[in-house]
Parts: sequence; C-alpha cells; structure tokens
Amino acid sequence: MVSGGETRFHSVKNGLNLIPTEMDTIVAVHDAVRPLTDAQIIDHSYSYATEYGNAVTAVKSRDSVRQVKNNTTASLIRDEIYLIQTPQTFQSAQLKKAYEQPYNAKFTDDASVVEEIGTAINLIEGSYRNIKITFPEDIAIAELLLLPSLPEKI
Repeated sequence: MVSGGETRFHSVKNGLNLIPTEMDTIVAVHDAVRPLTDAQIIDHSYSYATEYGNAVTAVKSRDSVRQVKNNTTASLIRDEIYLIQTPQTFQSAQLKKAYEQPYNAKFTDDASVVEEIGTAINLIEGSYRNIKITFPEDIAIAELLLLPSLPEKI
C-alpha cells in the first residue's frame, strides 16, 4: 500500500517506486471508479502488453465531437476519436522510465505520460459497459448494468 498523490501522475509514481528497477514485470493501472471492467479485458490487456509493450483500453466515440480552440469550434472526425478507459497496462521498465519525467498538467492518464517520451501507444478494445463513475447518475447506470439478466422464458 502507498499513499496517493496530488494527481493521478503522483499516485502512480508513488506505486511504481515499490517495484524494483531490476524487476521485469507487467504493470496495469486501473481506476477504482471503473468497477465494472470485464475480466477478459484485463486478461487481454496483460497479454497484449506482454507482447507489444503496452495496451491501453479504449472504445470508439459514439457521439459527434467538437473541439474548442480560441473561442472557435471545429468538428472532429468521429471515427478517429477513441475514449480511453482503464486498465492501461505497460511493461514495467517502459512505465517507470516515463514516470522519471517531471509532472505536466497535460498528463491525464498513463498513456499520455508514456507517449511523451516517444513511445507509441497501442489501443485495445474496451467495453461501453466499462463506465467511469463520476457523477451521481453513473451510479444508477452501474446498478442497472449489474442487474441479472431476465430469463428468456418467464
């Protein structure tokens, strides 16, 4: 157990400090606010990162997306937009090297930290059920997703 930090970056860095430098392992970072992650996604994340260096769970955007810059909006191509989830899984040496750099406000997840050192990020398929519980209505959605399926014949 380690204490969290001021930001996600600092919390992950605190955790990585417990992994010996010489240890060659796979590290997955997962948000506690994503309690519905399927075990198959976790397993796939580990096996993909083992083979390719990293695996970042993501889903394609279902919505139209606009970007705001300098009080002007621009439409983005929806098919090129992915929503990032967790787990985000990395070979430990890759992740530890990335976290040697100083904190930057643009680091919103581990993929952005690793990408900053020039490492390509590999996206793997997530799930739309792997929701992030941020707002009160997200709890209601999670409760619905946890309900057992109704039998086909009643």
